[in-house]
Amino acid sequence: MTPSQIKQQQENLLRLSQQYTQQDLDMVLLQNKNITYAGIQSLNHPLYAKCRVDLKSALNEFQLACAFLSQCIRSKAINHRNNSYHLKHKLERFVGMYISNGVIIAGAIALGIKYEVDGPNVWPAISKELPITDEVNEIAMAIRKSAA
Repeated sequence: MTPSQIKQQQENLLRLSQQYTQQDLDMVLLQNKNITYAGIQSLNHPLYAKCRVDLKSALNEFQLACAFLSQCIRSKAINHRNNSYHLKHKLERFVGMYISNGVIIAGAIALGIKYEVDGPNVWPAISKELPITDEVNEIAMAIRKSAA
């Protein structure tokens, strides 16, 4: 994949992300009390309230997470290769900004992707083959380095 194709893929992701709204994120928060910016968290956790507020205000991250996850192929089985924490890093490297574990989980919930909880992370029912590969991420990071 060439740098111009990667730039196009990034622009497409940004364009696609605009269809997801604060209302979508608010609905996830309303229906899932244990989802926070940090991931799955107990309501008794000392940082729970702050992490909920942080997630509510992370619309841009949520939109990108939804756009990325919408491009993943869903599977019937839970994928024990790419958990939410791994997916957040894939997306971060591609877009060049911080993405929280919680917004990946919120995105999966908003899109109706089945998942299995594993501590603060989830294992989503998506294909092991992701739309953003390690090779694509290496080129995306190199593009950002050369532009700096």
